[in-house]
Amino acid sequence: MMACLSRDVLKWLQSLDLSSQIKNPKWDFANGYLVAEILFWYFPREIFMHSYINGNSLESKVKNWTLLKEFFKRHQFCLPEKLIEGTLHCKEDPAILLINLLFEILTRKSGNLDDSDYQRSLALHARSTAAKALKNNLSASELTAQPDLNANRLKAELLLDRHAETRTQERRDQPTRFLRQMSPGERCLRRHPGPAVNSKPAMPSDSVGIENGRSTSDRRRASPPRDENLSASQPKQSRDQVAEPKTVQRTDEPVLEISVRQKSKYTNYFD
Repeated sequence: MMACLSRDVLKWLQSLDLSSQIKNPKWDFANGYLVAEILFWYFPREIFMHSYINGNSLESKVKNWTLLKEFFKRHQFCLPEKLIEGTLHCKEDPAILLINLLFEILTRKSGNLDDSDYQRSLALHARSTAAKALKNNLSASELTAQPDLNANRLKAELLLDRHAETRTQERRDQPTRFLRQMSPGERCLRRHPGPAVNSKPAMPSDSVGIENGRSTSDRRRASPPRDENLSASQPKQSRDQVAEPKTVQRTDEPVLEISVRQKSKYTNYFD
């Protein structure tokens, strides 16, 4: 019966060092004595344990819960009357819900009230279906304690969505077991698209040799013929000789100014 309580609530109860071990919540919390012990750890000056009776008679149960109701009213604990009455009459679900509410109020933590951790520990074939998940995590007493239809519908939808996500993740982790086929989008190989198509790289003919808005071929065509005797008397240019950069006069027109400084690859016999 302890499997009905979440792991966080069990660790919290074990840390309080209660006088008796909790084996069956609907019987152990029926007389209200253990509930008074839990509250004594947080309010030692307001809870007096000698005022409570650790007995199983109806008179002792009613007396203990009457004192607890006064304490709940004084500190404004939002505990429904039906949960208290159900715990007093040894009903299973109200006792578990009451302990979960006390855990949230006293520790200011939201306990995990579903069985998701327990379902993960089971094998795939032993895990609960959608209908079983609703039955385990949404009890009839919980619907009776909170008769709001919209709130209960949202709880059911949340449980179903969580169950569907869990089943989808199981199919992704083990596709061979569920005979899952990959979609065409998942089969495609993801590659980087690379540079943009519209970006056109600059060609060497568009940049090298452009000076004063004219290309090298235009300058050679417009240059006057040289004297062969004068060219023969001048020494030939060495391969290791580096051409000096030429200065370009700026004009109003947008002209690309590039100075190329590199070694000549071939010997120029026309100079």
